[in-house]
Amino acid sequence: MTSRAEQAASTAPTPPRRGILIAVAIGVTVIFAAPLVLSATDLHAWATAERGLDQNELVAWAVPVGLDLAAVVCLAMKLLRSLSGQKGGIFGLLAWAFIAGSAFAQFSHGRELIASGAARDVWWAMPAFAALGPVLLDAVLHQWRQWRKQDHGLVRTGASGFGQAWLVAPRETARAWIWSRRANILSPNEAVDFVRNYDALRAMSAQDALRYALSELRTGDLHEARKLLQRMRLRITQADVDAVDAHLRDRLAEQIAQSKSARAAAQEERAAQAAHVVEIAQPRRARSAKPQVARPAQDVAQEDQRNAALRNAAELVRSAQYSRRAAAQELNVPESTLRAWMRDNPDPAQTTAHLKIAQ
Repeated sequence: MTSRAEQAASTAPTPPRRGILIAVAIGVTVIFAAPLVLSATDLHAWATAERGLDQNELVAWAVPVGLDLAAVVCLAMKLLRSLSGQKGGIFGLLAWAFIAGSAFAQFSHGRELIASGAARDVWWAMPAFAALGPVLLDAVLHQWRQWRKQDHGLVRTGASGFGQAWLVAPRETARAWIWSRRANILSPNEAVDFVRNYDALRAMSAQDALRYALSELRTGDLHEARKLLQRMRLRITQADVDAVDAHLRDRLAEQIAQSKSARAAAQEERAAQAAHVVEIAQPRRARSAKPQVARPAQDVAQEDQRNAALRNAAELVRSAQYSRRAAAQELNVPESTLRAWMRDNPDPAQTTAHLKIAQ
């Protein structure tokens, strides 16, 4: 349910680096301070003017402090709330109230200067200077909040986060917005996916909905699947949970039985293949040999003893414990006889490996 949100977060433009942000912060501070100084001097001039507040030089400085400095404090509080991920709240409204009062006072002072024939552009320049810094700060804070939401995969939240979806699919968008508030879903894309999954699950039976939830969770935990469906206001009884659990156990038992039968069949096939390899590896002379005349028992015993010695020597050579010459000397058999016996009686394991490679 989070794939669309992750895709939106991955395709969103990445925020600039820290050095650029520091440079922008310094620039905003300088730009904010310059109009503030101009506004404070004009407010002081208005407070000392006869057709203004007609105050003395010292008391007149309380006017820029009460208006511009109060606006700066409110803007600073708004900045701190933005850094903690909150909106400006009442501090934003108070800041603009103080800025509006300062701009109106400077506008009135500018009109008086026009009447006296001096400084014809003060009436519009000074109010503009008073609002320039806060407007720029608001724009920077708004962009910074957008970058912060992009970092968390939440480009926009609330009703405005659905954008043009209100025009394309108003009913689905309204339901998604309601569910985003009811289920605390922060991403608009996740809210829309939630509504679509909700409609699909409502059309299923309770047991099918449980199986679908299990496939989405990929954990096999029926309790978590039931909690997910109950979060969607779907009624799941214990009988439905037991039925799905029994079905899952039957499927698991069936899969285990199939796996065991497959392993048994594979073992039988390997045994048959090994027997076939041993059969075709027998020396041809043994299959085509003519019946031999009976020999004396002493000759048969000597032959058996000789074959046993050759077999033991061949095992020593094949186990890499002795060389062919050393094995022949150890068991007192001729090396040429041992070589011929090993050629006529190959190792079955080696023959099986060669046959598999040839196949």
